[in-house]
Amino acid sequence: TFIPNLLKKIESPTLDFKGEWYKLDSENPKTVENQKGELIKDILALANGNANVAGETSYLVIGVADEISEQGEREIVGVSDVESERISADRILKIVNTVCSPSLENLACDNFLIDEKRIVVITIPPSPYLHEITSKLHTPKRSFDEFTVFVRHGEKISTASTKERIAIE
Repeated sequence: TFIPNLLKKIESPTLDFKGEWYKLDSENPKTVENQKGELIKDILALANGNANVAGETSYLVIGVADEISEQGEREIVGVSDVESERISADRILKIVNTVCSPSLENLACDNFLIDEKRIVVITIPPSPYLHEITSKLHTPKRSFDEFTVFVRHGEKISTASTKERIAIE
C-alpha cells in the first residue's frame, strides 16, 4: 500500500516525481555534466527539504510522470531494465558527494513493478545536517555558485536564504 499511496500524493518538499532517469550516460559531455548537476540539485533539495519538513524522509520517484490526470492518477512511464540497473545508491552517492558538504551518508534505491512497468524509488533518510554544494554546479537551465543550499517549496526547488538556512539547521 505504500507505493500506491505515494503515487497519489502531490509533489512536496519531501516528494518528487521524474518521468525519466537523468541522461548520465549520454555521448555528449555537456549533457552529462548538466544532468549530473540536475541530479545533485534534486537529491540535495530533498535531503534539505525546508524548515517545515526537517527530519522527515524524502522520496524521488523515477519512471512516474509528475502531472496528475483529472482522474487523480499519475502516468506510469517506467524505466528500462538497463536503466534500473544503473540507478544505484552507490552511484548516486558518488555523484552527489563529489560536490556536497557534509556528505550524504546513505540513501536507498528500490525497484517496483506497477502495471508491468518498473519504477525506482530513491529514499533519502532524514539528515541532521544542511547540505551545500562545494563547487560551481551546472544544470540544463542555470548554474549555481559554490556554497549554495537547495531547498524545496511545494514542488519547486530554490536556493535557501540565510534565514532559511538557520531555520533548517
